[in-house]
Parts: sequence; C-alpha cells; structure tokens
Amino acid sequence: MWEKMTGFYKQKIFSNNERCCLVKKIRIEICVGTACHIMGAHELIEFTENLPEWLNEKIDYKLSPCFGVCHENMKPPIVKLNDKYYENMTPTALKSMIMKVLEGREEL
Repeated sequence: MWEKMTGFYKQKIFSNNERCCLVKKIRIEICVGTACHIMGAHELIEFTENLPEWLNEKIDYKLSPCFGVCHENMKPPIVKLNDKYYENMTPTALKSMIMKVLEGREEL
C-alpha cells in the first residue's frame, strides 16, 4: 500500500536512497467511544497498527475515549489529527491525510 508512492513523495522523503527525518510528528488519536466503535473505528485501528515501521516513527498514535463531539453534529468515526477533528473517517481518508502532510500539501 505505501510502496506505491508518487515520485514527488519519494523525492521529498528519501535522499540518497535513505529515509530522512520529518521535523514534526503527526499525532493521531482515534475515538473508541461507542458510536465511533460501531461506525468503524476498529478499521482505523487495524489500519494504523499495520503502518510500515519507517512511517510509525513519524506518527504518535493512541486510542482515546469519546471526544464528546458527536453532539456537535460530527459523524463518527472521529479522528483527531494533531489538534483538529475529522469526521466520518475511513482508512482511505486517513491514509490520504497522512500522505498530504508528508508531501507538505497539508499542515495539521
């Protein structure tokens, strides 16, 4: 899954065929409250637990109890990336967010 990177991504992350360090880690918190669990948080957990080892070094990952934002009309499952909440998150959407941050196209 992560081997199919764009050329831009490879150039940005690899220098002289070695992985370089990113300045800032991405903090990922997955809500494991009842609604988020029922709506697919387990798929997000499985996805993050199977990230490549080199990418795990760039990410701080944890499970969190209910964020309490569903009452604010956010649709579960909810993920907090750094200090921003994202609703209706899927593994594909989470991967896309991670890639955007690593490529420098998105600041979290």
